Amino acid sequence: MSDNEKNIESPCVRNCCLNEHNICLGCFRSLEEICNWSRADSRLRQQFLLNAERRRRHYDQTQAGACISKTHSE
Repeated sequence: MSDNEKNIESPCVRNCCLNEHNICLGCFRSLEEICNWSRADSRLRQQFLLNAERRRRHYDQTQAGACISKTHSE
């Protein structure tokens, strides 16, 4: 692995909790992405990070929607 690839650090926040779709709710990587991180080149790591960010935004939006729905139903 080159120095460039080593510079892309794992997004792990040491708060691992997989949901029913095997997505970590700490870093938002899939179980497959977590398992393959150490072997991935920089291009693939960047893709993993983009995937995780997309999942995080989706999660944040759905959680905000759930809070609004709950507030309106009370």
